[in-house]
Amino acid sequence: MTQSNGSHRVSEIRREMKELRVQLDKDVEKVQFGTKTLLDWHYYVRHYPWACVGVSTLVGFLVVPRKLEMKSPDVETLEKLARKHQLVVRPYSQAQAEKGLFSTAFSFLMGLVVRTAMTQLGAQIAHTMDRLSERHSGNGSNPAKQYSRRDV
Repeated sequence: MTQSNGSHRVSEIRREMKELRVQLDKDVEKVQFGTKTLLDWHYYVRHYPWACVGVSTLVGFLVVPRKLEMKSPDVETLEKLARKHQLVVRPYSQAQAEKGLFSTAFSFLMGLVVRTAMTQLGAQIAHTMDRLSERHSGNGSNPAKQYSRRDV
């Protein structure tokens, strides 16, 4: 009687272990799915858009350096710097400010022109390559069409 009771206990332990393995597989799948969801930034943007805007604004505020604060030195400091020959005086005029604005606008526009030209050049090259490919495919000399799956 103890032997049948022992074999019954062994079969019961095996059944419980099998159930535990199945449950463990399901739990691992849930953890994997949860981890993928936690690491996917698209999930947060879809479900918490305003929080994402706030976080990105905070990061931008922290990353961008603050404006350099200019302090006007007093007379004593100016005299010390002048004696040490470390005083540099640069006249600032409205023409320089306008030149800076013009230069910035010109640089921006030239960047747009160059990008547009590069895009057009790329499109022209792609069009030319397509025409050449069509010519070769008409002659049967297209390397991609020389071999079929049956030949491999």
